[in-house]
Amino acid sequence: MTVFETDSDDLGTLLDQLDHPDAATRRVAILALADCGDDSAIPALLRRLDDAEPDLRAEAAKALGSFRASTVAPALVQALHDPDATVREAAATTLPDVVTRQDEPLLLAAANHPTPFVRAVALRALTPLRTPAAFDVAAAALASVAHAAPETTTDIRRAAAALLGWLRTDAACTLLVQAARTDPDSEVRRTAIGALTHGPAAEATVRHALFDPSWHVRETAAERAGRLGLRDALPELAQAMTDDYWQVRVKAAAALGQPGLSAALVVLAPALSSPISTLRKEAAAALGAIGDTAAVPLLNNLVDDPDPEVRKLARKAVVALTHQT
Repeated sequence: MTVFETDSDDLGTLLDQLDHPDAATRRVAILALADCGDDSAIPALLRRLDDAEPDLRAEAAKALGSFRASTVAPALVQALHDPDATVREAAATTLPDVVTRQDEPLLLAAANHPTPFVRAVALRALTPLRTPAAFDVAAAALASVAHAAPETTTDIRRAAAALLGWLRTDAACTLLVQAARTDPDSEVRRTAIGALTHGPAAEATVRHALFDPSWHVRETAAERAGRLGLRDALPELAQAMTDDYWQVRVKAAAALGQPGLSAALVVLAPALSSPISTLRKEAAAALGAIGDTAAVPLLNNLVDDPDPEVRKLARKAVVALTHQT
């Protein structure tokens, strides 16, 4: 947030303009108060959440994201019920940025609200708090697929999976594994895979997800395999290097760049002649990261690559490999 110094006279003028009959004048005042950094503007901005103009109510919801006060989160939660979708979305986007620990009871209650939109937003807003109390509502949200049409709770389940990833507990990991393997929505599975952090079950699930029907899930699984350092996932990653989608192949190449994983050299070699420069770049970087001098001849084939980034990475890797002690 950029904070501008505003003297009392200017602030008073802006506050007066919030009640001006002209909507354009009120809009300018809202935007200016969002940057003023003066908490005395909060009550006036809260009143604008009841403005007759929906777009001004939305602007007020966004402006409140610049402040941290006990009255802001409750007002934004209330704005989630606004009759205008633009206002509801503005409140939903702003809410996670302003919540504090004192808002936990409010958000936990909202996470059990019968309206799917409100539940999903509350779960997203709970995520940065990392409160253990959120586990139960997240677990219930993931289970909602069993009690309603899956498409009606998709956003809720996605938000719940992201929240469980932030909790980083064994119990949360167990639920994420289940969601990654069984949820009917690919985005829920993708979110669950991306949230897995530890444990044999998580690692096995990531390997399993490299064969998911959705390429988005496979892409995330390849990236997660690299982050988790799954050296024993070489067979699955080798298969991923032949995926129909180049995005999956790029993430798989990066995941294979693990120090000492010399067996990956033969898997990465074909990617060096790919017509996709991003894939050649990731393969070159991976060969350098593996640290095996046997990769030098392969990398030398890239010194005249048409992509300057590929040439740069190949030369850097060759220098590093040939100067190893």
